[in-house]
Order: sequence, then structure tokens, then C-alpha cells
Amino acid sequence: MRTDIAKYVAKCPTCLETKPDGNPVKGLMGKQVEVSEPWEVTATDIMGPFPPSSNQNRYLVVVADCLTKYCLLLPVRKVTGKTIVKFLKEQVFLVYGVPRVIICDNGPQYTSGEFRSFLKPYGIKLSYNALYHPQHNPVERINKVLRAALGSYVSQNHRTWDKNLPEIGFALRTAVHESTGYAPTFLNFGRQLKTSAAEYRKDGTGEPIDDTRDNLSARLKDLEAIRMEALENLQKVYCKNRKAYDLRRREETLSVGHTVWKRTYAQSDATRHFSAKLAPRYQQAIVTRVISPRIYDLEDIEGSPLGRWHIKDLKLTQKGAGMELAM
Repeated sequence: MRTDIAKYVAKCPTCLETKPDGNPVKGLMGKQVEVSEPWEVTATDIMGPFPPSSNQNRYLVVVADCLTKYCLLLPVRKVTGKTIVKFLKEQVFLVYGVPRVIICDNGPQYTSGEFRSFLKPYGIKLSYNALYHPQHNPVERINKVLRAALGSYVSQNHRTWDKNLPEIGFALRTAVHESTGYAPTFLNFGRQLKTSAAEYRKDGTGEPIDDTRDNLSARLKDLEAIRMEALENLQKVYCKNRKAYDLRRREETLSVGHTVWKRTYAQSDATRHFSAKLAPRYQQAIVTRVISPRIYDLEDIEGSPLGRWHIKDLKLTQKGAGMELAM
């Protein structure tokens, strides 16, 4: 009888909705982003909203190259698909070249038909983050540094948050990155940008530049070797981080049709007398598509799409006695 009672309680919908998942965190670290050239894989994200600045800017569009970590910043009043398209075309595609992959979140600016139609002729692959899992996007690390830098400049007047963006962007692009071991500008252009006229040679006694084809070829090979070293450094950092990340996690895999309970991430609303602490923690859902061993597309039990979710936010179930039992 004790076993029957345990099974009955395990199938209680109210319990499944409200009780936390007591199992170890699911989902090991995913594969490292495969990249071999600058701007081959590009990541983008939107920060904000911030307080309206003197220019009425409230958002910051961030674009970064996943190999060199070179980043571009665009403060805007309103973020639309048209804004993203214009920025990518004029400041990325026509300057650094067209990427093979763009990593972004599920915001309407990136899922809009306008954005998708813009990318289609280029043959670019879109890679979306799972909901509530920004760690998939490499630009998230840059956002963290940006938040600290912006906070250092604004002091008490938060409406000046966009005033020093050119200086902050320059600092991010010229500082040695802790993961690659090189400055983003150097990996992109093969030289470090000067910060003062005093850094140029004054006496004019420097040897003339040898711009013969053989010498240019040798210099390009040197830069290629440096980029390969940066890739190796990124691989070492990834392996170190993966070891720590996977330490207390377990691998789980799902298949299409599997029933799960998805975390709701409810938000409190005083106007409706609604408290997130008292709301259901989970919602029943069904797997409709397997993106990877960690990422799944879901729909609710009525067939409405719920978006793309990371397995860490799913409470898994297993079939038993003809019904779904909570693990």
C-alpha cells in the first residue's frame, strides 16, 4: 500500500505544479561554438531598458565576434527588427564581412519576419538561445563587463549612461582578453591601435615597410598562427569551465512526445494582488522538437507553442502504470 500511495502522490498535478525539483541540476555544458575565422560566428543581444538619456536612448544593441571578441555598441531609442537589420548590414556585413552563424535571443526583433527575410539571401544560420538561458550567447560575458563599466561612469545621474560608450567600446576592443590572450583589435587587424601620438616613432629611422608579396604572405601567416593560438586558448578555457560546470549536474535526454513540467518564471503583480511566491512553479508541457540534448521546443497540453527551453528548467517525468509519474 505504501508503494501505491507514493505513486498516487507522485502523479498529483497540484504537487507537480508547486513543488520544486529536488533532483540534481540537469544538462551538462554544451559544445563549444565552432569557429575558425574572425566574424564567422557573430553574437548579438539587447541591453535595457535604461533611463532615457539626453539623446532619448533607452537600449543598447551589442554585436560581437565570437573568435576575436571584438564588439560593437549601438545606443538606440527603440529596438525594432529594422534597427537590427540596418546595424548588421552597415556596421558588420559591409565592414567585416557576412557571418556564417548569428547567435541571438528570442526577442521579437530577432524572430521577426523582417529580420529573417534580411538574413535569408546571405544563407546565414540563426541560433537562438533557450528561454531564460542567456549563457548560450557568448555576448553575455561582454554584457557583464559593460554593466560594470556603465555603472562606473554614471555615478548618481543614470541618464548619462550612453555618454561614454565610445570610450568604453574602445577599451573593450583594445584590452587583452583573458580568454584569448590577445586584444580583439590585434586579432582582427594584426596590429594594436594607438592611444596616443607619442606611440608613433618620431625619428623616422625605422626600417621601411617591405610590402612585397612574399613579405605580406609571411605576415598573414603569422597572424593566422596567432589566431590559431587564440583558438587554442579559448579551448583551454572552455575545458576548464566545462569541468566546473558539469561537476554537480547530470545528463538527461528527452524525445518528441515526452511529457515534462516547465518552470513558469511567474512575476509578481501588485495591481492584480498576485504573488509569484504563491504561484505554480511549473506548467505541464510536451516536447515537440529536439534541438540538442539540452534544448527543446515545447507546447502546452492544448497544443499552443511555449518556445524553446533548456533542460535545466524542465522537471522530467517517466511513464509508469499507464500514466506519467514524476521522477
